Amino acid sequence: MAIGDDGVLGGMPLVPGSLPAKDLDTEDNRSHDYIAGGPAFWKPGVVVPIAKGGTGAATPADARAALGAAPSDKVTKRSGFNDITLYWNGVRVNVNVDGFEVGTIPYSTDIGSAVAAAMAGYVAKSGDTMTGHLYLPNSVAASTGYTIAYINGDGRLSRGASSERYKDDITPIDPIDLGDIFPQLHTFVMNDDPGRMERVGYIAERLDESDDLRRFVIYQREPVYEDVLTDIFDEAGAVVGQRVVDRRVVGSTRSRDENGDPIPDSIDFIALLLAEVAQLHARDEQREMELEQLAARIEALEARA
Repeated sequence: MAIGDDGVLGGMPLVPGSLPAKDLDTEDNRSHDYIAGGPAFWKPGVVVPIAKGGTGAATPADARAALGAAPSDKVTKRSGFNDITLYWNGVRVNVNVDGFEVGTIPYSTDIGSAVAAAMAGYVAKSGDTMTGHLYLPNSVAASTGYTIAYINGDGRLSRGASSERYKDDITPIDPIDLGDIFPQLHTFVMNDDPGRMERVGYIAERLDESDDLRRFVIYQREPVYEDVLTDIFDEAGAVVGQRVVDRRVVGSTRSRDENGDPIPDSIDFIALLLAEVAQLHARDEQREMELEQLAARIEALEARA
């Protein structure tokens, strides 16, 4: 094959020997363009290996397969691109698209919060704080042993605590010293009772009005919350701040009315009944002693007669 034949086959015209010297720079620059365009430009059908900067194939489909790219029918073509930037705002990584704030990149703890929100209707086996009502329509009778349930001061459901392990300042008391602990009984109907059934019982506000009975009143309480925080770190691992990831109940305090007074809510009926029974028993013993003294006096008077 003669010199110049490959160029002709590749679509390049031969430079004639009679070409004026003033046009040699044009042909030289054309050769540069051919070289820059690569074999696919000046010799169609030539397969350039991937290792030498080519696609390793002669057709687009074969080139995508050789390069490991997805088929064209599996990729959505775009007419343009978006300018996406990320930056640290001191607390989170912000995402900016084409100059507009679109949100922040979530932390792994956010995922936990999202799951917690999705599970808000379920009580966690490890313990939970409920903000709604607890309904047990399928509860059964306590036929295998039971204990009384109480609502602790911080809202926790608890069992009775009669052991001295849970108490301080244990002091014996004379039931008579408790004063008048027999409040006025009332009949009433519960506000939301559809059957309007008449009931009998005590009224917490009336006990609150008595110095002797006030100790048996249970006042309305509201929970005290504490924020659960997590540290925020910079790229060097140093703590640069904190953020709130949850809230937990750490106690409770008495609710107050518009005058600043505690709000009666219920009555410690068990404590009241125990005190009333103890006082009745003490009065019975006192009267029995008085009867014995009276009988002794009568007997003495009869002996003198």
